[in-house]
Amino acid sequence: MAITRHRQIQQGLLFGCQSGASLGSQSLLHRVNQIGPFPFFYGLLLNLSFWPFTLGGQTDLSFVPGASVAENLHRYLVFDATTSLGWDTGRAITNALLIAVAGGAVLGALRRAARKASFDTPATFLAE
Repeated sequence: MAITRHRQIQQGLLFGCQSGASLGSQSLLHRVNQIGPFPFFYGLLLNLSFWPFTLGGQTDLSFVPGASVAENLHRYLVFDATTSLGWDTGRAITNALLIAVAGGAVLGALRRAARKASFDTPATFLAE
């Protein structure tokens, strides 16, 4: 099923990447479940930006320059779990609650705005 430009704009960035899926047909719980892992992924990337530089070489959680990838990955995952897993879980719960509470109203407002806008009308330029 081909998706028109109007429908792509309605679906938004994340859901527009799915092939042919429409936000209107998805339940709210399904949308919350799709967003669920992203706060944890964001936390992993955020910690990766400072982990090699923050602890020095004295701890079991520190980056070891000559160690294998598997050993440093283990150290990093332990570092992430001990320092920020609680913050990432709070971020995930907050995102889920906000989507559950305000998701329907926001999507309704975006759908009304998309209906009133003329996304399908081709742009014309007048020569001066």
